[in-house]
Amino acid sequence: MTQRYFLAAKKRLPIGIFGRKETKRVERDKAFLGSELDFAAIVVREIKKTEIPSHLRNPFCVSITPEGGQFKNGCETNLKCLQLLFNYIQDMKDELFTLEFYTAWYGEENNPVSNYSELNFKDLVSPLQLILADREYVLLTKKDW
Repeated sequence: MTQRYFLAAKKRLPIGIFGRKETKRVERDKAFLGSELDFAAIVVREIKKTEIPSHLRNPFCVSITPEGGQFKNGCETNLKCLQLLFNYIQDMKDELFTLEFYTAWYGEENNPVSNYSELNFKDLVSPLQLILADREYVLLTKKDW
């Protein structure tokens, strides 16, 4: 089974591949990567409204896939994927009042949330804070109360 990660907001979120480092060597439409660390990236895709987990309230939802690593502590590629996710969120925090972050195994996205928490954007200071357990929901917000 595959662990799925979701971000949801009230406005469209940037999509694409973030963090992959390609070498300059290119042959017939093929890009080459120097190492596993160069390959590690996050892929952000918009998903259909019918695929949005029922726990997410905001209308614009993306799935985030770590490639070449995972969103957990450990090896360099995992830490790079976490850092890329952290940077992605930090780059958007000024434009958003709230951002929902949720994870679940494929096919279990609508099962009950196992843990709910709120975190102020200003208190998000480390990529390690983005390591979530299965079916964990974090509401990132600008609230100061």
